[in-house]
Amino acid sequence: MESQEKLSNANGIDFNEKKIILLVFVFAVLIRFFYIYFFYGFDTLPGMDEIYYQKLAGNISDGLGFAIKKDAFSTKKPPVYPYFMTGIYFIFGRDNFFALRIIQILLGGICTILIYIIAGKLGGRRVALISSILVSIDPLLIYISAWILAHIMVYLFTLLAVFYCLNTIEKPSCYNIILAGMFWGLTGLSMGYNTFLFYPYIFIWGLIIFRTDKKEALKISVILFLSMTLTVSIWTIRNYTIYKKFIPIVTSGGHRFKGSNNARADGMWTPSSGSPRFFSTSRNRGWGDSPDWESWACDADSLWLDLLFSEKKDYNDYEVNLLNYRAGWKWIKNNPVSWLKLLPKKFYHLWEPLNPRSTFPRLTQKRRRAVIIFYCFIFPLFVIGIYLSKAFWRKYLIIYLAIIHTIIGSMIYYGDAQQRVIITPFLSIFAAFTLSRIIKFRKNDE
Repeated sequence: MESQEKLSNANGIDFNEKKIILLVFVFAVLIRFFYIYFFYGFDTLPGMDEIYYQKLAGNISDGLGFAIKKDAFSTKKPPVYPYFMTGIYFIFGRDNFFALRIIQILLGGICTILIYIIAGKLGGRRVALISSILVSIDPLLIYISAWILAHIMVYLFTLLAVFYCLNTIEKPSCYNIILAGMFWGLTGLSMGYNTFLFYPYIFIWGLIIFRTDKKEALKISVILFLSMTLTVSIWTIRNYTIYKKFIPIVTSGGHRFKGSNNARADGMWTPSSGSPRFFSTSRNRGWGDSPDWESWACDADSLWLDLLFSEKKDYNDYEVNLLNYRAGWKWIKNNPVSWLKLLPKKFYHLWEPLNPRSTFPRLTQKRRRAVIIFYCFIFPLFVIGIYLSKAFWRKYLIIYLAIIHTIIGSMIYYGDAQQRVIITPFLSIFAAFTLSRIIKFRKNDE
């Protein structure tokens, strides 16, 4: 490990360290503020998928509940971000996008502090400082503060979960274990459809890290599992009261699964039909019947504008989700070779800098170019850092597992820079590890 003095816990951070952390926070906040003020706009209206979140938050504010309209309760989006928006609107006024984005800027600054502390626990102060600078200037993480999307909450809760996992290694108290599980659960309630894929990794992490005491390892793994499950179950119970069906968090996984596993799929999300306009209301709109109605379910589920404003649906959210999963599995079963050929394409699209089809809000060519340039700089350093850190795998294990979770999730669904957001800050940590080694070797040469 690096010879630098480690950041062990909050009580061990001295005055100079606190000054550095404050500067890191201010630096990250100012960059995000200036970006939104000069290039994006604090009062920019929501577009694309942002409209769905805005609609949900507005209806919660109006007392209609988590619904797209009166008596049309939704299970299509995870709950944390709409309720976060509602809280901001309750305090600062309805549809106050300025206040919402200011709060998100501050959360972005807090995330940078968390990266500093996490990286310090893993690799020392130099790695911590380099990581926090990289995260502060990462264009994708800057843009997140401007978007009215759940990415900022996924970002925050993932870092908090990793922080408490590392604290658990240092001090395996019930407090740290429960908070680690709770924040993984909140990550799931912010992210949605592939949350339960992480359950095995959480359990495996506890068993491996504390393997010298099998009884202790099992206890920690079970507490982590139960803490995450209890956190998620609050929303699962809510969903059951609506549909009388087991819906862990959302019903949006089906259209992603079917849209990623069909005859037209190319590794990204690709609707199976030529047009997403074949929606479940098409028969009511005079578009005619589909000869194979279930095969259109993917596209029925994918057009969120129709979901927002249609007056009638043939299927509810749960049924459409189930039809999509069945259709996707049916295609895989009938075309195993084609599906296997898709896997390397999905892997490539997960790790490519930024595909033109990636649907981030208002991502102009200049903004895309900034993402691509920064990613091309950091990605090779990340790969090298993965290799260099292998000697310290025990501390890095939870991050390795988060990366593996993202890769497997993309193999099941699709590859895209959107799927990479949850692990984007970890790329900076490994890149910082590499840069720290380079600096160390250069000093030794001198």
